[in-house]
Amino acid sequence: MVLKVGEVKWKLHFRTEIVQNALWDVVIRCALHSGPCILSQKEPVHCVNTALEGEAKCSKKDNFNRRVGNRLALTKALKNLPLVTRESIWRAYWQKVRRPKESSAKFKQRLLRSAA
Repeated sequence: MVLKVGEVKWKLHFRTEIVQNALWDVVIRCALHSGPCILSQKEPVHCVNTALEGEAKCSKKDNFNRRVGNRLALTKALKNLPLVTRESIWRAYWQKVRRPKESSAKFKQRLLRSAA
C-alpha cells in the first residue's frame, strides 16, 4: 500500500505469519519505509527495506481479526515518529482502508468521493 503524505510516498507492507507450536498463533508484521521496495530472494517474497517495523500477535485463545492486527502493528511501527507525521500517515491510511463499523457501501462512496 502506498500512502502519499505531502511530497513523501510511504510504502506500507503487512505480512501475516501463522506460527506452529508457539504461544502465539498468528503474528502480523508491519513494515513502513519511504524509499524503493527491495524484495527478498527467498520464499515468501516480501520487502526487506524497512525503516520502521511493528508487530502484533494473536493468541490461540483470541479470535483473529486482520484489520485490528494491522492497526496494532502500524501503531507500534509509528511510535517513534513525530506527532505530525503520525497523524498524516494515519489520515492517508484511513483514506485507503475501511474504517471500523463502516459498511461496504459507505466505504465505496467515500473512495469515489476522494478519487474525484
